[in-house]
Amino acid sequence: MPRRSDSAGIHRSTSSTTPIDAATGTGCRAHALGMTNLEYYLSTEAARLGADRDLRRAHSRGETVRIARGIYAPRASWEALDPDARYRLLTHAALSRFPAGQASHDSAAALWRLPSLGAWPARAHATVSENRSQRPAGPLTRHEWGLDPDAVVIEGLPVTSLARTVVDMARSTSFVRAVGMADAALRGRVGDEIGWEPIDPSALQLHLARASGRTGAVRAGRVLDFADARAESLGESLCRVQFHALGLPAPELQRVFADRRGQIIPDFYFERWDLAVEFDGVGKYLRGRAFHPELSEAELVLREKRRENRLRRLVSDVMRVEWAEALDRRRLSALLREHRVVL
Repeated sequence: MPRRSDSAGIHRSTSSTTPIDAATGTGCRAHALGMTNLEYYLSTEAARLGADRDLRRAHSRGETVRIARGIYAPRASWEALDPDARYRLLTHAALSRFPAGQASHDSAAALWRLPSLGAWPARAHATVSENRSQRPAGPLTRHEWGLDPDAVVIEGLPVTSLARTVVDMARSTSFVRAVGMADAALRGRVGDEIGWEPIDPSALQLHLARASGRTGAVRAGRVLDFADARAESLGESLCRVQFHALGLPAPELQRVFADRRGQIIPDFYFERWDLAVEFDGVGKYLRGRAFHPELSEAELVLREKRRENRLRRLVSDVMRVEWAEALDRRRLSALLREHRVVL
């Protein structure tokens, strides 16, 4: 895990710390964001070092990007990052000026690598002790909900536990976005950066009980009741919510079918219509490549087509849902009607 340094020099993802950046004198910081080291600059630190003019000149030349008030990043490095890593960088920069807080809510979700349906917010989030008087500076929203006694350290930052993070998000964001995160927490994550075992539902219920009587607690309870570890991707979580919103009976997830060649497991199965439903996200093919790295993309697509043909011999119909339909309930309704589903 990277550790944060209190010096004014470069802060790297390892435990080493070096003096002020000799090239700019602006006191840049660098943190490990996945496989990427990215520097950021705080205007307050540059001013203390007498380098604020250098920072302004670098920005006027287009060498840096202003990612929030008083926070800048080298343009080339910033533009190479995906939206998740950009938001983690914003969280690092915002929390560096507010050490009393624990990264929470969206910031904790991003650090835990929970999937987000939709864009991350423009501000980082931190939780502090209740009734704490210190006000955060910069793009940071403070929550006085009490520190998490089960907090962990990720990339050098104190972060609310995975269970607390899921409950906080279930209390504060949309139902569909919270379900995507809760499903992910329940199924676990394997990764080179951040991974976790499937979370125990009792841990979620414990943090939900601690939030009893607070804003959003009832909504969070509905999210946890709906969450299901068998949803294997964010797209599948989205489909589940859309099916629910349309008033369909809950489909069976990962129903096992079998023929003489082995098992076939579609994402969803509606017994009423003998209909198997597959979410056609890119992740399905990426998982196939992980298990069969020797196959080309075309071979993976052909393999999936053959699998679908086998499934069609076992059920009355197979429906494929892409992101465009999953995100648009009207289009999804039309697709369901094409497959003789009565809404």
